[in-house]
Amino acid sequence: MKAPDKIYIHRTIHLGLLSASEIDITGQDEQYIRKNALMEWAKETYKATENNNEISELFKQGALFELHKVINKIESL
Repeated sequence: MKAPDKIYIHRTIHLGLLSASEIDITGQDEQYIRKNALMEWAKETYKATENNNEISELFKQGALFELHKVINKIESL
């Protein structure tokens, strides 16, 4: 059986990830985001953080560690 490529999230959790124009106000409690879109965002953010020389190395290493955990979790879904 093939796993779905959508990740369901509660409306109040994802508001920080989307702009106001992308928020669906239809009264539904759950929405979804494509797994591939979330993975693409996480990998782009990882690369941008890795190449950012304006932040401290300590912060960078912590951010990369956490992003790596997010990427691994998405891949496991």
